[in-house]
Amino acid sequence: MAAQPQTPTDFLVQDQDHKYGSLLNVPLQALNNPISRENVMQAQDLKEQALTERGKHLPNSAEYVNEAATVACVAYCESVVAKFIGGAAAPQWFQNFQQNIAEQLDRVEEKLDKINTHLAKVTILAARDSNDKRKTQPTGPFHQVPFEDGTWPWDEEVPGLNNDNIQLPPLINDAAIEGLDGPQSSAYFLGYFPTQPIPCIIAQRKNAIRTAIGRGD
Repeated sequence: MAAQPQTPTDFLVQDQDHKYGSLLNVPLQALNNPISRENVMQAQDLKEQALTERGKHLPNSAEYVNEAATVACVAYCESVVAKFIGGAAAPQWFQNFQQNIAEQLDRVEEKLDKINTHLAKVTILAARDSNDKRKTQPTGPFHQVPFEDGTWPWDEEVPGLNNDNIQLPPLINDAAIEGLDGPQSSAYFLGYFPTQPIPCIIAQRKNAIRTAIGRGD
């Protein structure tokens, strides 16, 4: 009995750690034996879509594509290409295609980086303004202010100064800021002021954090 043709999903890990979003919603063409140009183009399209959609949506969204799924799609594409060329040099048409795709992705990523940087700055300014003492009482609730790199810190686990991981509590009010311990205040300070030396005195770190989120004097 002849073996059934294999599809890309036979090779892509399907578990809770791999979030493919809608990448696999459309049935993918079975792999030919030997691998065809159409198989290569399909694998390349899947890889391109994964790289484009990676982290584009919120983690709780059905459209979310995470790093693990992206790596799986890239690895699958490379495997298909390797089988297609059989260890020989890739055909010129495919080399040109790959070069064109790479250049397009570079331009897209550059534009996305600029957009994300702008959005992060706008979000930081808006959250700080909302947290201003003239608008929000000490009891809060405060708005979350992203770090300089765009990271949302509340409940985030970040590297500590002693090769450990620090869980950052939500800074929902003045009491939450005051309740920060040494490692937590250092981690928050480093997130908001990545290029500045961390003050040795915890009270100074907390004052800087207050300023960073719009609660300064």
